Amino acid sequence: MNLDTLVSAGQPPWRPSPAAHDVDIWDKYDFPLHGTYRLGDDLIVFTVITTAGNRSLWAYVPVSPELRETITDARFDTEAEFNAFLEECFVGHEAVFAAAENFVITAKSDGIEILRLPHARSSSTATASCR
Repeated sequence: MNLDTLVSAGQPPWRPSPAAHDVDIWDKYDFPLHGTYRLGDDLIVFTVITTAGNRSLWAYVPVSPELRETITDARFDTEAEFNAFLEECFVGHEAVFAAAENFVITAKSDGIEILRLPHARSSSTATASCR
């Protein structure tokens, strides 16, 4: 997948491309925090990394075709399970980061391999896996 198509300036972070459709919000607090959307047949996972005032940083990673059902069917009993699952979705994969101001994307990165997510916590009790 062409990572350059995941995110476009001028879009809200939870619908980061004019072509994004089938947005599924997993969690929100005043605004969507994590979820998925589709670009054509491709499934993309997104998460907010941090916020500071009216600025925020977001991460986006495409899901391999063989893991799409795992992602869309995942359920969690605890926040720790969810955080471990989210970390597995990103760690070891190439992702795109986007900076937003007032929930409008203003800049994006090229693809960057993710070694770990700063806000995710490890857990060995996750009932679903991105791997």
